[in-house]
Amino acid sequence: EKQRLQDLLTERDERIRRMEEDVTRIRKDPHLLHPAIQRLRKMGLNTPALAALGERWAGYVLGRISMAMELGHCAFRSVFANHAVGGYLTEESFKAVITQFEASIKSDQLTRLWFFADSDGSGRLDLFEYMRLFGCTANGDMSDEYYDVVVMHMYKKFHARGGLRRVFAAADKHQNQALSPSEWIQFLQGNFASEIDLTKQELMQIFHRMNVSNTGHLSLAELDAALEIAASKCHVSEKWVRETFQSLTVNVQASGLQVRKLISSSAVSMQEFSDLMKRFLPSLRASQLDRLWKFLWTAVPQDQHVRANGGSIATEGFLSAIFSPTLGALELMAIPGDGYSAGADAARRSGRRLSAVAAPSSTGVEVVEQVAA
Repeated sequence: EKQRLQDLLTERDERIRRMEEDVTRIRKDPHLLHPAIQRLRKMGLNTPALAALGERWAGYVLGRISMAMELGHCAFRSVFANHAVGGYLTEESFKAVITQFEASIKSDQLTRLWFFADSDGSGRLDLFEYMRLFGCTANGDMSDEYYDVVVMHMYKKFHARGGLRRVFAAADKHQNQALSPSEWIQFLQGNFASEIDLTKQELMQIFHRMNVSNTGHLSLAELDAALEIAASKCHVSEKWVRETFQSLTVNVQASGLQVRKLISSSAVSMQEFSDLMKRFLPSLRASQLDRLWKFLWTAVPQDQHVRANGGSIATEGFLSAIFSPTLGALELMAIPGDGYSAGADAARRSGRRLSAVAAPSSTGVEVVEQVAA
C-alpha cells in the first residue's frame, strides 16, 4: 500500500512538472495553446479539475467511440444520420452520439470534448468533419467507409456540374486524359472547396486509392470506375434490403415454421441473425449479411438495442423490422405459422425456395443510405 501511494505521488509530481513546463512554454508563446483550450479559457470552462484533459485525451475518447461503433456493427454514416439536425451535428446531438457509446462520461468532460471536436468553433459538425473524427485510423488514414462517403459525395457533385467528362476536361489542363496530383488538388480546392471540404492529405489519399495503375496520374477511366463503384454501393439501398427480407419471409412461411418460434432468446446477435439468414437464404455472402445487419441496426429504434455482448437487437424489434413490411403488423402479431403471402403459398405448393435477391459483390463496409445532400 505504501508503495502504491508513493507511485501515485510520483505520478502526480511528474504531471505537475509537465504542466508547469507547458505553462512556461505557452506564456512565452500563447499561440501554442490549442484553439479548443483558448475558447474554453475565454468562456471560463478550463477549470483546474479538467486542465489536464488535453488533445491527447480527446483523441483517446473519440478513438474509443469509433471502436465501439465498429464493434457494434454501426456504420459511421448511419449514426450521423440518426443524430444530425439539418445535415449537421449540433453540440447537443454530438453529445447524444458520445453518450450512446460512452454512457459513463461526465457532463463537464462531454462539454470539453465538444470544444475539441468543433475545431473551427462553428458550433456544428458537417458529415466530413464527423467522419474525420471517427472514420480515420490511428495513422490518420481514411477508413473504407470514409473514402466511400467522400467518393459518393463527389459522384453527386460532379454530375450536378454537367457530368464527369465535363468536370474532368476542366481539370485536365494538359488535355492528356490524365490528372497529376497537383492538377487534382488544385481543381478540387479551386472549384469544389465549399462542397468537398477536404484536407490536402485526404485528397491525396483519395487520388492514390483511385489510381489503381500506380502511374502517378489519374486517368479518366480510373476516376469513372471509382465513381461508379461508389454509386453502385449507394444504390444498394433499402429496395434490395426489403426484397431480401421479403424472400426470407416467403421461405419461412413455405417451410411451415412459425415466425415467432424462429428466435427463442429475448435478443438477437449478429451471429444469430447470420445463422437465420443462411438457413433460409444460403446464397447470401458474408459482406451482404454484414450490410443487412447494419441496415437493421439503423432501422430498429434505439430502445430496442441491447449493447451487451457486442450488440444485439431485442427480438420484438428484430422480427418487426424484418417481417412486418411483408406480413403487416397485425398479421405478425397473429402469426399462426400459416401463409399470408401468395408468394409463400406458391412456393409451398411447388416445394421451391426463393433465392436471395442479387446485389453487387463489392466487399468492405457497405453504406446503404443515399449520398449526402
